[in-house]
Amino acid sequence: EPPPPVELGDLTEAAKAANCVLREDLPDEGNDHVADSTPVNYRTDPPTSGDHNPVPIADGAYVTPISYDTAQPPNVRNFVHSLEHGRVEIQYSPDLPNADQLAIKGVFDQDPDGMLLFPNPDMPYDVAVTAWTQLMTCKKYEGAKTLDAIRDFRDTYRGNAPEQMVPIFFN
Repeated sequence: EPPPPVELGDLTEAAKAANCVLREDLPDEGNDHVADSTPVNYRTDPPTSGDHNPVPIADGAYVTPISYDTAQPPNVRNFVHSLEHGRVEIQYSPDLPNADQLAIKGVFDQDPDGMLLFPNPDMPYDVAVTAWTQLMTCKKYEGAKTLDAIRDFRDTYRGNAPEQMVPIFFN
């Protein structure tokens, strides 16, 4: 079932209506390629920039279609690299009811180019959306209001990053 139509097309208003915290133009924490053995401390949760693995994650939904509670998030160092290439990442709590997870995936499915979707059991939010140095966190999922905020974030920040947005494929 497709998500409801957009009600608020302005990111700031949509984030406020959904009780989400919008943090724009955060400090750039760097973008060096480092080995997984190199310690990296990201200053935001989830991260929005910083040193990362040389291999970005390909666009896509990283969920298991039947048992959402077994989906594993991609490696943080790889998904930070995807942000550097202009991706927007929708992260959600795997504790959300399946209907809410499916509604969020419906937003992803509407316009998946340059997008990643995955569960993140380690963050303290129901939903977070990230782009390079941009972050929106939603402590609680609030249905259509949260979906509006996700779409507005995607439409505002997709493609805005230090490196050109090129297709990323699996090796």
